[in-house]
Amino acid sequence: MNSMRNYRRVATVGSVILALTVVGGSFWATSKAAASDDEPPSGSTLNLLRQCEAREPPEAPMLGYIACAQYLAGMNDMHALLVGIGTAHPLYCMPLATGVQTEQLVRVFVKHASGHPDQLHTSARASVLASFAEAFPCE
Repeated sequence: MNSMRNYRRVATVGSVILALTVVGGSFWATSKAAASDDEPPSGSTLNLLRQCEAREPPEAPMLGYIACAQYLAGMNDMHALLVGIGTAHPLYCMPLATGVQTEQLVRVFVKHASGHPDQLHTSARASVLASFAEAFPCE
């Protein structure tokens, strides 16, 4: 029975890693497609914010929104996985009873990024974690 539980854990970890690779790839691909010389670097908070607000890429803004939502959900899933298997301490604590919808994650990130314009040039990864930690502190 334990071997089956371990198999499920490995399968879940593998699935999450694969999902994050696909999600991350879609974020970076839409970021790079929209980038030009006067644009912020792909992977920046500003770039992700534009996608979350469905402003990029201009030719398919909903594609940007979907990439943003998948990226945020993937970041949240990876955090939960790493905390769950004991390889990381929680940086934030989602409400267990009600859970959080992906749309709420997008709103949390957009509010945080919009409220910190001095951080728009920084890594999207860091801003996502900061926004979740601000919205869902561990008590």
